[in-house]
Amino acid sequence: MIGRLALMGSLAIAAWAGAMPPTRASAASEPTLSAVSFVDQRGAKVSLPDGRVWIVTFFYGTCKTACPQLLHGLSQLPERLPPSERGKVSFAAITFDPTHDTAADLVDLARMHELDGPAVHVMRGSAPDTKAAIEACGFDYQQDPGGGFRHVNLIALIDGQGRVRRHFYGLQPDYPRILAAAHDLEP
Repeated sequence: MIGRLALMGSLAIAAWAGAMPPTRASAASEPTLSAVSFVDQRGAKVSLPDGRVWIVTFFYGTCKTACPQLLHGLSQLPERLPPSERGKVSFAAITFDPTHDTAADLVDLARMHELDGPAVHVMRGSAPDTKAAIEACGFDYQQDPGGGFRHVNLIALIDGQGRVRRHFYGLQPDYPRILAAAHDLEP
């Protein structure tokens, strides 16, 4: 347990500093997200995979440090997509604290961070579907004594078949690189 916490702390520090490069899973080891459903800020059911490329991050609504930055960064991506890519790529911010992040919270967070547009989803799901997404994407977090969470700052790139193809770490990842990687994937 202590070794896992030390590794997690090292990853969190490196991710916080933006020091970790994006990674690419090998074809043989690509984790796959299959058959999970969420409800977005509009109350719409969103099932993954759905044939589109997804750019996904994780958050919890009461975070005052990293999560607002991740959500702001995600909000900037749709307008940077070329028009020909807009039907191919979707964006998701998935709460890893669905017990506390209510449907009303999702609406407020989407409004506050300007996460709008038909391809942008602020979502919550059941505990099993949230856990499946967390595990497939390689996201890691731990509750801290103050009631918040320590977590990796991660953006995952998922292809149309649900394979997690790339990871980008840090609070200010290279957004043009993320969009270029999304462009290279088949929906």
